[in-house]
Amino acid sequence: IYREFREKGNKAYQNKQNYEAIDLYTKSLQYAETGSDSETLSLAFANRSAVLLALGKTQYVQAALR
Repeated sequence: IYREFREKGNKAYQNKQNYEAIDLYTKSLQYAETGSDSETLSLAFANRSAVLLALGKTQYVQAALR
């Protein structure tokens, strides 16, 4: 399920549907493997942060990493 949401988020981001991408990446976080060394969790946080940066919402990036 994680991968499905992440891939949909990637497509939304490529199509400049940034708010949809944020929503999908957030959903992918809910299904990502947990743990401090989880690659799926790291990718979900990184993707969501990249969208926020693309939107110019730098003030929200740090909060999005939590």
